[in-house]
Amino acid sequence: MEFKKGLLPTLGKEDFYTEEDLRKKDYSGNHYERRIPKSVIISDKYQKLFKNSTTLYEFLWANIIRGKMISDKYNILEEYYIRQQKLACTFSYRFLSKKLDISHHTIKKYIEELKEAKVILTSQIKIGGCQTQTVYILGYWKWIDEKKIEVFHFDETFG
Repeated sequence: MEFKKGLLPTLGKEDFYTEEDLRKKDYSGNHYERRIPKSVIISDKYQKLFKNSTTLYEFLWANIIRGKMISDKYNILEEYYIRQQKLACTFSYRFLSKKLDISHHTIKKYIEELKEAKVILTSQIKIGGCQTQTVYILGYWKWIDEKKIEVFHFDETFG
């Protein structure tokens, strides 16, 4: 790209960033990432301020079951999804609606949008007899060189 006094630079094909470059660098060539800590994601203030599908996804991510459950009520989830190496959590629409201060209808809409985008999968399980609850599957984990690696559908979709 050549600059001449008083003229805008002429752009050739080689002057444009590829999609891969844009994921790695900003306009100055530096790489930046912004990570939101789990403690912020689960805070009421954050959830009330950012009411959208991203907030819902982040809340689900912050509550993935990664080990032994405290409540016996959810042992079926722990045994089934951990054994199958799924990154999953479960909440009712009613709970999500109340916790995130988003209407039940909008929660349902966001879940459908996340499913259509292939960012999450859902499944139904019975908890405590006849109560059915939705399980949100955000990805899976696998062992690579004796290290547990988490793979998210989000990264497969947008990565």
